[in-house]
Amino acid sequence: MRTVSLHFAILLALPLMLGACSHPSGLGQLAGTASAKPSLELTTGLRIAEATRNGGDNQAAITLYRQIVAAHPTSPLPLLGLGDALYEGRAFDEAIAAYQAALRLDAGNPDAQVGIGRVDLARNLPGEALAAFDRALAAAPQHAAALNGRGVALDLMGKPEEARAMYRQVQALQPGNRGARNNLALSILLAGDKEQAIPLFRELSAERSAGQERIRQNLALALGMSGRMDAAAEVARMDLSPEAVKENLAYYAMLRSLDKQADGHAAIARAVNASGT
Repeated sequence: MRTVSLHFAILLALPLMLGACSHPSGLGQLAGTASAKPSLELTTGLRIAEATRNGGDNQAAITLYRQIVAAHPTSPLPLLGLGDALYEGRAFDEAIAAYQAALRLDAGNPDAQVGIGRVDLARNLPGEALAAFDRALAAAPQHAAALNGRGVALDLMGKPEEARAMYRQVQALQPGNRGARNNLALSILLAGDKEQAIPLFRELSAERSAGQERIRQNLALALGMSGRMDAAAEVARMDLSPEAVKENLAYYAMLRSLDKQADGHAAIARAVNASGT
């Protein structure tokens, strides 16, 4: 049965949360290597591959990135783009291999560490993800994607206050960062303050930007957990089939019942862990 768990809601936010980690044309933040000034040929190839990926043909983008890697074996940049494309295709082992290859060329590359952290989060390994994000921050202390990723890892480890400090740090660096705002709202929801989370999601859902379907489903989740099932269904129907809406409403009701238990937060965490993604 298709359901949306709190854990899944956080994972749905990852593309938003880690937007700064996607390397435009493969040109991410470098840790002072010779590849900081790539050739015109390399830059052009990376931009074509990135445009292909953004256009929805991820498999074709993977092929292009592999060709660029073969043509430029000393540059970490195409490996970063390849890792991102493989991650999006859920080829996690191959994505890790690409990021590790980038690190062999540039040991201090924070984007490669963020990529590894994203894979660890997708595999529900928040402890390992936290370590990867910390390695990225050791190289680049103000790396927004690493800070955001660290926040999500902390949330999944049951440390909401520390997580929110990360999201607020991102907002201080980048006041309009939608990923940090979304993740802050999710963190507040996970902690049980549904009435504070709902307006934050409403504000985000009113904006015109990529990834709005994820924001809307997070809003539906918050509304459902607050008992506003009609409102949750109305929002969910904007993106989901009637069958999926029905299933999600049942799941929201289950989470709401867990939330009423004496150990509500722990009970929800157990249910989320059991359901996975």
